[in-house]
Amino acid sequence: MKRQKPLLWGWVVALFVVGTATLLGAWHRYQRPTVAVFCYHEIAPNPTNSMTLEPIQFEAHLRWLKHSGFLTLTGEQLLRFLRGEWQPQEPAVVLTFDDGYEGVYNYAYPLLKRYGYCGIVFPVVAKIDMPRHLTWEQLREMVDSGVMEVGVHAYEMHCSLTRMLEKSPNPVKTLERIARDWTKAKWLLQTRLGVRVFLLAFPQGDYNEVLIALAKSLGFEGLFTADIGVNKLGEGTERIKRIGTSAPHTTVWRLRLRLLRAQWFPQSVNEQY
Repeated sequence: MKRQKPLLWGWVVALFVVGTATLLGAWHRYQRPTVAVFCYHEIAPNPTNSMTLEPIQFEAHLRWLKHSGFLTLTGEQLLRFLRGEWQPQEPAVVLTFDDGYEGVYNYAYPLLKRYGYCGIVFPVVAKIDMPRHLTWEQLREMVDSGVMEVGVHAYEMHCSLTRMLEKSPNPVKTLERIARDWTKAKWLLQTRLGVRVFLLAFPQGDYNEVLIALAKSLGFEGLFTADIGVNKLGEGTERIKRIGTSAPHTTVWRLRLRLLRAQWFPQSVNEQY
């Protein structure tokens, strides 16, 4: 009888593994299709802060995505997906770059071209042409190439807008300031680059219902947050979730873990800003 116990336990383990795999497969088949949105900031060698990813790591991300069969979507394709109007036939992601650092042009842009991918950059418009940031010429080249789209992050109000509203003695006037800031950024991008700007990444990923309504009233159709998760087919364009990828230690292994976590354990991080 003692010799039969290992055999019995082997059958138990085998049945558990097969049953778990079957359940996960069934769960996956009945889930709505999803698109992950990755959020990068600076791409540069020798990172000097926690928001910089080395080019070698960024290329490793792209290599893994390509090897795994992922497509990259444009902003319009993402919005059509989120409205339930269209879905890609292959797994897909969106690559976004906040703040408008010069490394997006120097490193991310040529790598995206090499791998046949596209991205969306959200600059702080007042910092364009300033040291360590993109220039208007660089932005125009990237946009004209079709490799990079552009959206609004801010003109100069790159801060926690909900905290500003909470502390303001006159929230109405503060909202008017925010509206002027976003409108100026949008107008400059459209005028200088000759493109339609319809995407907004909330500064610091920070938002509330009032800011959502304001952004929509100004003509922004896709609103990107810092909430962690993946985006499901037809779930709407007002609270687009993203996965942070900017830390220097974000290897492909860590990227895959973050993607897995976002799929299984979505989290609103809005309260942290």
